[in-house]
Parts: sequence; structure tokens; C-alpha cells
Amino acid sequence: VDSAVRNGAVSQMKAATGLTNQEKDGKDFYGKAAERLEHEGAIGILFGPPGAGKTASTLDIASAWRARTGGSVIGNTSYAGFDRQFESDTEMLEAMGNIEGPVLALIDEVAQELSGFGEGSKDAEAFSDALLFIRKRQRRHGPYAKKGSALLVGHTRKKVAKSIRRVASFGIEKPHRDQPDKARLLDSEGGTDTWEEADSYQGLTDTAETYAEYEPSEVTIKEAYND
Repeated sequence: VDSAVRNGAVSQMKAATGLTNQEKDGKDFYGKAAERLEHEGAIGILFGPPGAGKTASTLDIASAWRARTGGSVIGNTSYAGFDRQFESDTEMLEAMGNIEGPVLALIDEVAQELSGFGEGSKDAEAFSDALLFIRKRQRRHGPYAKKGSALLVGHTRKKVAKSIRRVASFGIEKPHRDQPDKARLLDSEGGTDTWEEADSYQGLTDTAETYAEYEPSEVTIKEAYND
């Protein structure tokens, strides 16, 4: 400690006094996650086991994002709060291209349809290409330049296809089914599939939104990316 003080090494002093990796107040979590999605082309992945409250967290993050940006929220489930719904990559890109202003896409259960294993590997690779177009202007998708970002719900990191993990700009982890009030923000450098913990939060409250908790979700691949 004396050496750290003499050298002005703040990180060493924090480590010595137990100030590192302290859990932050859960009420700040949704705003911090929404802030990361404000950047056009931002892609986040929410990891966690079934029952950890992943979908509920995405809805509250989307509400915080909408309040900060005034933008539109679209998704691949029947949640009534979406401005538009989609069931394929084409419909997602067309929704973004036909809405003037920022758009956030919530994509539930990507590990279910786009696992990266077997036949799902080609679809996962194609969908990772779709995510690269969420801030491009393409006339076939609509008159407006896409000002999109996306938040994907998966399971464990291994069950989300590597091709999708590699395009993510950050992650969220809800690691415990029996502790849905806890979450971690993860930093990821796009293209590397490396993850480092940024902040931990505790005290997250359950969403007040009403949604079909057990509804199956789907994303089909229709775009011809090889062309």
C-alpha cells in the first residue's frame, strides 16, 4: 500500500483496499446498457441460463433506450410494445429501412434457431452478415438509411454461434437463475470474440411489462448475402 501511494498507482490502491469489482446499484444498469445501444451499429448479446430474466431485462433496456433516443423498437416476438414485428432477417432490415430515425431490434433466443451447430451454422453466419447491414442504406430495404442497433438474447456464450459473438460490441451476462437481480456488463472488441467484465450490478427489479414468457421465437434467413 505504501509503495502504491508513493507511486500514485490508483489501480493498486483500489485493489489493496477492496474497491475493485464492487457491485453497482441495479437501478443504474438499464441506463448504462441503453447508452451502449445509442451508437448506430451497436450489437449487444445478453447471455444467461433459462429463467434468469433475460427477456424481461431486454424489455426494460429497450424502454430506457426509447426514452433516451425517441426511437422505435422492433422485435421477433408478439410483445405489444414493439413498433413493428419481424420473423426474418429481411423483415428486420426492411423495418429499419422504412423508419426514419434510430431503431433498436430485440432478437430473442438466437441460440435456438442460430446455434452455429450443424445446419444452423450457415444461418448463423448469414445472420451475422445481416447485423453488419443495420447501419447501411439499401434501397431494396427502404427509403431511409438504417440507424439501427440490436440486442440479442442467447444462452451461454458457447451456445451462441461464434460468428454472431464476433460481431458484438458488448455483452450482458445474467449468470444465475436463482439470482435474477444480478447482471454484468461485458466489453468486447468487435471481431475478436473476447469478453472482459466492465461492471457488476445487483438489485435489478423485475419488469412491469406484460409479455408471453414461454412464446417460441423465430428468425429465418432470406437474404442472399453471397450476392
